[in-house]
Amino acid sequence: MTRLCARCQGGTRIHKGTSDSRWKVLAILGAIGLRGMIATMTIEAATDREIFLTCLDHCLKPKLQAGDVVVMDNLSIHKASSSGRALK
Repeated sequence: MTRLCARCQGGTRIHKGTSDSRWKVLAILGAIGLRGMIATMTIEAATDREIFLTCLDHCLKPKLQAGDVVVMDNLSIHKASSSGRALK
């Protein structure tokens, strides 16, 4: 996410090197409720369906109480057919 070319005042090009470091993917999954942060999970990988379902099973589900409501947005991993069943 670094600019490969740029211009400075006067229209001349800027020649500046960029770092060669490799970025790590860090995913933070969490649930917040009236009691504050209910469940959080941090992993060094992209979030996929399996990771999301694992988070539901091991982090969120044990913390839910009777009468709690879970609301999810329309992210594709939230639409997994087994995500609703994971909370039952």
